[in-house]
Amino acid sequence: MIGTILAFLDKHLEEGLCSLCLVVTSCSVMLQVILRFVFSEASAWAEELAIIGMIGGVYFGAALAVRDKAHLRIAFILQLLPERIRTPLIILSDLLWLSSLVFLLYQSSQWMTLLFNSHYIMPGLGIEQRWPQLIVPVAIGLMILRMGQLYYRWITGKEKELI
Repeated sequence: MIGTILAFLDKHLEEGLCSLCLVVTSCSVMLQVILRFVFSEASAWAEELAIIGMIGGVYFGAALAVRDKAHLRIAFILQLLPERIRTPLIILSDLLWLSSLVFLLYQSSQWMTLLFNSHYIMPGLGIEQRWPQLIVPVAIGLMILRMGQLYYRWITGKEKELI
């Protein structure tokens, strides 16, 4: 049972999170448009919710791209090279990328420490700002996890190519 749930999450977690974020963003923006043009009113919470949804969509979408090996790389140029040159270049670029992700995770954890030591309520939603901001370190951690999975599958022979 637990294995089935983990397999499902491994296959669909980012898709679900991206879909949820897209629905939240779309509905919030549509609500804001209706409120402004039909009722001549505005809602701060709808705007804040749309921003949070957009940020989540971007970061979880990046994790989805890592999982599916669809992230931005110089893959087109690398495919033209022989495999004995291509693979070390991919590993080098991924190591550089991983180091930037680790740096971003560190910086975002420092930011989260500041947020958890302060008290700031978002005016529209009435919630602490720290909770929506957790999207960033969680998504960066998910990217690192997915990159680790990609290399694990490549090393164990379950994946033939890194691109």
